[in-house]
Amino acid sequence: MATSIKSSPIVLLITTCLVLLLHSCEMKEETKLHPEIVITNPGNNTKIIKGSTIKITGQLKHFSQYYKIHRITLTAGDSTLMKKEEYVPHFTCLLQTGHLTDKLQISAQVRYTNEKPEDKNWNYFSVRDQYEKYVKEDTNKNDTDTLQANASITIKLTGNPETSINMDLVSFSPDTTIVENYTLIVDSMQMGKYEVTNQQYSKFMNLIQADSAGFYGNIRYIYLTNSTGIIHNGEGFVPREGMDSIPVVNVTWWGANSFCQWMGGRLPTDNEWYYASKPNYPYGGEISSPDQVAWYRKNSEGAPHEVGQKIPNKYGMYDMNGNVAEWCLDWYNESSKISRGTHWQSKEIDPADPRRAYLPPNDAGNYLGFRVVIPQ
Repeated sequence: MATSIKSSPIVLLITTCLVLLLHSCEMKEETKLHPEIVITNPGNNTKIIKGSTIKITGQLKHFSQYYKIHRITLTAGDSTLMKKEEYVPHFTCLLQTGHLTDKLQISAQVRYTNEKPEDKNWNYFSVRDQYEKYVKEDTNKNDTDTLQANASITIKLTGNPETSINMDLVSFSPDTTIVENYTLIVDSMQMGKYEVTNQQYSKFMNLIQADSAGFYGNIRYIYLTNSTGIIHNGEGFVPREGMDSIPVVNVTWWGANSFCQWMGGRLPTDNEWYYASKPNYPYGGEISSPDQVAWYRKNSEGAPHEVGQKIPNKYGMYDMNGNVAEWCLDWYNESSKISRGTHWQSKEIDPADPRRAYLPPNDAGNYLGFRVVIPQ
């Protein structure tokens, strides 16, 4: 006689859970994401002014702990920009565009292996170790177990837009001289008589079509803070009211040197800046006080002032000390750039010390600006 077994609530609950679990697994299998590499910046067909520096960024997506990364490669045309043999979720690389063709392909590739849990020897990892050694010794060998993900974009390099900026320049002849037991060698050049102003820098940012946050090529050119004399009004960059002729501040080294390159020049070297500044000293003749040549804490009233209001040195250079300190071209070390000069917050103006400081090129300050040099 057949026996009838009624399903208990517990049996029904277990059955329901199993069904839901199986269904969930099927859904996950259906929506499984595949590993990929993505170039997040710049966008495809982005236009960049030739000579600018751009920051390329990318990421590896959908890689779990069971994917072994063998190599990540980033190339621009035929040149390798980056090669990493380890997993990094995000990568960044700076690219100088001055020597490149007008149309450039940027490509990224990742070589990886999908190591499923059941493929591993959980008691001993010799197989895996041998495989890693094999890949390292012979990456060109055709390995059917090694997969590749690729991504590429194209950028277009354009010429500089025409500039309507007028800039007063002072010419310097080649010279070798000793200043305070230091030998200075300078080549023929022209240097800006004044520090670059908010009006000039606003025009530059508008002409290169920098974004409203102060970035170009994914590199910050200026910090738009309450102490910056420039704002973005929704249509473009403009100086704050009454601040047209005040030196631009909160500009990064990248932004300062890019402006100089756009004007056909560069930032002054440490030696060039020092050479051009020394005739401010010593005070003598008609100059009896630092107040006559510099804006500093004693007389600045807590802010930079319009350029060219103090007495120039014998070269006709204004504000080489006081008002704002200035970026120089040189690296101080592998992570910082040199700046020169005292500024509106300095406690004093020391005739024997035109101040030398340093900070990372991505940084800035409400005391720091720059001027242009055009080599001859």
